[in-house]
Amino acid sequence: MVTRRVSEGTVRCSLSHHQRGLRDVALKAASVIALCLLVVGCSSDDADPGTSSAATTTAASTTTDNADNGGEAPTDTSTSSGDESTTDATDDATSTPMIEQPADSLETQRARELFATLLNPTSTEEWDATRIELEGLGPAVTPVLIEALQSDDQIQREMAAQELVLLVVDVTGYETELLAALEDPSEQVRGNCAIALLTQSPGSAERAIAVLIDVLDTADPSLREMAAVNLKTFSEVVVSQLPQVLAALQDAPAQVAVPLIESLAAAGPQASEASEVLNELAAGDDAEIAAAARQALDAINPPAE
Repeated sequence: MVTRRVSEGTVRCSLSHHQRGLRDVALKAASVIALCLLVVGCSSDDADPGTSSAATTTAASTTTDNADNGGEAPTDTSTSSGDESTTDATDDATSTPMIEQPADSLETQRARELFATLLNPTSTEEWDATRIELEGLGPAVTPVLIEALQSDDQIQREMAAQELVLLVVDVTGYETELLAALEDPSEQVRGNCAIALLTQSPGSAERAIAVLIDVLDTADPSLREMAAVNLKTFSEVVVSQLPQVLAALQDAPAQVAVPLIESLAAAGPQASEASEVLNELAAGDDAEIAAAARQALDAINPPAE
C-alpha cells in the first residue's frame, strides 16, 4: 500500500506482489519483466498484378496493328495517356496531402525510457531516482502510461495504473481509456484506475465508486484497504451500497473496517440501517474497530434534544 497526498485528501494506491518485488528489488533473473517495444512496420503496397498483364496486352495489340497496317506503326498515344496519368496523380497528391503523426517530444521519449526502467530496476536507488525523474516530466508522462494501460502484458498495465495515482498524473482527455481499464481482468488495474478517475474526473465518479465497492470483496487485503480508504470521502455513495459495505465489514481487519465505519459515521442518520452491525462491532475484541463503531453509532443515532 502506498499513500500519496493530493489536494482532495489522502489517496492510496495498491501495489501488486510483483510490483512490490520490483520496488524492493527482490527479483530473480527468471522473473524480471522487460518492456516490450511495439515496432510498427511500414511497408509499401504490393505491385498491382494487373500492371504487367496490361503491358503485355498493349504490346500484343501493337504487334497485331502493325501487321494489319502493312508493317506501319500505329499512332503512339502512350505519351498523352502518360501525361493524363501524371496530371491525375499530381492532382490526387495535391488534394489529399499526407498527414504526419506528431513525433514524441524529448520529454515523452525520456518518459518511455524511465517507464521501462521501472519494470526492470537494478537497485532500490535506481527505482527511487527513476520515479522522481518521472514525476518531474509532468504531462509528458501521461501518454506513456495510457499507452501501457492497453498493453497485453499485465505487469505493464498494473505498473501504469499504479503510477497514474502515485504521480497524480493529469488524466484530462483520457477518460475513455481509463473507463475501459475499469473492465481490466486485473483487480490492481481496475482499482487504481478507479482512484485516478475518482480524484480527477467527477463525471466518472459513479462508475469508479462501483469498482471500488466491488474491490472490497477481493481476497487481497491491500486492495481492500485501498478501496476502503478512498471510499471514506464518499459517504453518501457508501450508504447507497450499504449491503456490500456491511458484508465487507465482516471479519475485516482494522485497516479496512475503520475507514468504512468512518464513512458510515460521516453519513449520519442516513446510515441507520447499519446500527445492528455497528453494535456487534462495538462489542467486539478489536479495540480500534470497537472505538470507531461506538463513535459511528453516536453519529448515526444522535441523542434527542
